[in-house]
Amino acid sequence: MSNARRLLHRFLRHRLGVMGAAFLLILCLLTLLAPVITDGLPNKACLSRIYQPPSREHILGTDQLGRDVFTRVLYGARVSLQVGIVSVLIQLSLGVLLGSLSAIGGRWMDVLIQRVVEVFLGFPFLIIVLVLSSIIGGSQTNIILIIGLVGWPPICRLIRGEILSLREQPFFEAARAYGISMPRLLARHVLPNIVAPSLVAATLNCANAILIEAQISFLGFGIQPPKPTWGNMLMTAGQVHILESKPWIWLAPGIAVVLTILSLNFLGDALRDAFDPKYYI
Repeated sequence: MSNARRLLHRFLRHRLGVMGAAFLLILCLLTLLAPVITDGLPNKACLSRIYQPPSREHILGTDQLGRDVFTRVLYGARVSLQVGIVSVLIQLSLGVLLGSLSAIGGRWMDVLIQRVVEVFLGFPFLIIVLVLSSIIGGSQTNIILIIGLVGWPPICRLIRGEILSLREQPFFEAARAYGISMPRLLARHVLPNIVAPSLVAATLNCANAILIEAQISFLGFGIQPPKPTWGNMLMTAGQVHILESKPWIWLAPGIAVVLTILSLNFLGDALRDAFDPKYYI
């Protein structure tokens, strides 16, 4: 059995991971098809249909401005997925680069990078994002950059630990003894061995990024209305009379956040188990 088939077999044995991957795939398809399956106007208001409960015309009802909740949830999913994916790509790029430099760049490089990492980790992540978004603004681009540029330290530490562990392996010492340069050794032998932990970290950090965006938008420091996001949809539904008598307005974005975060966490767990052969011994 090839390595790819073996990994797929291990992944498919993790039922929650398969369910999470299926949900994320369906969510991505729905967001791509949003202009087709909806009217494509998430901000279209109609005062004659304010606070309508779910019906055949509006399957998730309408909000305080008569906007279709289903349409806004789908377009909010676009924002959340973009924030999660792009910010994690930034985190991975910085984390892998700085983690590699920390592991192989010598003592002073390691000390410098790890002190910077400790400074970042010394402050609550949510507080840093809130402060920066309040200073430079809560546009989608700014939120992506803030989460990406602030969230790399855990990945940096993970990659540093993995590379330091690989440096103790016999193949690393043998390659160095044969005179293979460090860049070539990293490209051909070290980087392929850190793909697995990087993928697992990416899924978990993507879930965290989506949750952070929803939290700061709910608090009013993130992406501002009328652009729909799950966080600001929950913010506008935060009045007592809406919570009590109009649950369809907050249930849809709330359930979307919960299911997306759970699916990403399940996917991360499944990938971790699939890449760890000891789990199935």
